[in-house]
Amino acid sequence: MRPIGVLAPEGAKFSWRRTFQRLGRLFRLVRPYRGKAILSGLSLIAGTAIGLVSPFAAKFAIDRGIDRGDRHALVVWTAAFVAAALLGWVASVAQTYLSAWVGQRVLADLRRDLFSHIQKLELGYFERNRAGWLISRLTNDVDALEQLVTDGLYSSVQNTLLLLGTAGMLLYLDWRLALATLTVFPLMAVATTLFRVYSARAYRRMRERLADVTATLAEDLAGARIVQSFRRESGNAEAFAEISDAYRRANYRTVELNAWYFPFVGLLGSVSTAIVLAYGGLLYFDGAITIGTLFAFMLFLSNFFDPIQALSQLFNTFLAA
Repeated sequence: MRPIGVLAPEGAKFSWRRTFQRLGRLFRLVRPYRGKAILSGLSLIAGTAIGLVSPFAAKFAIDRGIDRGDRHALVVWTAAFVAAALLGWVASVAQTYLSAWVGQRVLADLRRDLFSHIQKLELGYFERNRAGWLISRLTNDVDALEQLVTDGLYSSVQNTLLLLGTAGMLLYLDWRLALATLTVFPLMAVATTLFRVYSARAYRRMRERLADVTATLAEDLAGARIVQSFRRESGNAEAFAEISDAYRRANYRTVELNAWYFPFVGLLGSVSTAIVLAYGGLLYFDGAITIGTLFAFMLFLSNFFDPIQALSQLFNTFLAA
């Protein structure tokens, strides 16, 4: 049996090649459940398509209903907007349930395969590696995969499709307003690049420190009788306090990065909205666009920045996993 890949040497450098190899092994565990995985993917695509269509119902309700004083058109397009929301809800429920169903079974299979693999390793492996470190791999590391498998992979695909689809819709509605939103992207590109570089380092350190905490706990508790026999309680408590504090500092670094980056993306989204409001208002005064187009553009603009934040959060999930 080939090594699973999760049992990498502690402190090993982050490698995209090794990471994708591990994900490939993880994807092989999905094969027995590919039917429900495909249904989940189809539900995801349907929900994303509905989300891209619904702002047009709001546009038509304003332009063909409110602006023209047509009550019938207003009712029809409002009903269409509500119907799209209901269909999106059904697709979201189906996708969430199916992805969680597949993900939980994949994780259960992974735990079983890991335990079976460890049982077949030579005795020298257990002499070179701490038992608590192995326990951390079977518990903490598999738990870190849970969010990625049950939701992260699907969300990354959905948000990527939503981001690309929204960009196309913005250009379709009005290319001038779409170009106006790009003024904030140089700052966002720089911030995102820095965030990903420093996050990769921070999350790697955090996982290593968490493994130290789990390993120390497992070994000290298993050897409690020996510890008490040699009166090592205070020494072990001090050593664990240092290890725990190292984990706290590593975890704090990830929180600090999130606290700076995500509010900054929100700020850029607000600035972009203000630009669209000002420029779009001028275009409306000149009769270049309709008020419905401006309203739909604002709805799409919200859908444009939300996936960027979601994908950045999923990058954290990917690193942790």
